[in-house]
Amino acid sequence: MKNIILTGVGGFIGSHCLEYFLDKTDWNIIGIDSFRHKGTYSRLNEVSNFSNDRVKIYHHDLSVPVDEQLQKRIDKVDYIINMASDSAVERSTSDPVACLRNNSDLAINMLELARKLEHLERFLYFSTDEVYGPALDGKLFKEVDRHNPTNPYSASKSASEMICRSYENTFKIPLLVCNAMNVFGERQHNEKFIPKC
Repeated sequence: MKNIILTGVGGFIGSHCLEYFLDKTDWNIIGIDSFRHKGTYSRLNEVSNFSNDRVKIYHHDLSVPVDEQLQKRIDKVDYIINMASDSAVERSTSDPVACLRNNSDLAINMLELARKLEHLERFLYFSTDEVYGPALDGKLFKEVDRHNPTNPYSASKSASEMICRSYENTFKIPLLVCNAMNVFGERQHNEKFIPKC
């Protein structure tokens, strides 16, 4: 049986990933969330089968390193999906330093945890298409295209991607980056464009 860590599990995307892994696998799921930004315990209660014995939720602020006590509970991990971040563009423009530090620290601390795991098969870093900047005139970006972030949020994700790449190259972290675009659906916070409409 596999073991997976989902960070930001109380968030919009994290709660859907939790639901997916509960429904489609028999894996043990370790959810980590600070529940500080938009992640909530109440959102987890909307996840079908949430009370399943395979799920362990840990309240931890990933902008600080994973402490020894939590690390002991995370013994063998096969996969990490790092979705935790402060994704509010408006907040990133009103408080850019907090956004930049928070999102890069989240990536660094999970990568540091990943370095200590002997059996890690994949580290998925959940990023954004915004790292590439505007897609004008039907531009279709390739993964290797130059980053051109247009706000502190997208800059924080771009910086975090580069940090992830450095860990992949230096420490052989089995990295995969997802540059998601315009994700929307049930349980999304009403500060986002589609729920606002």
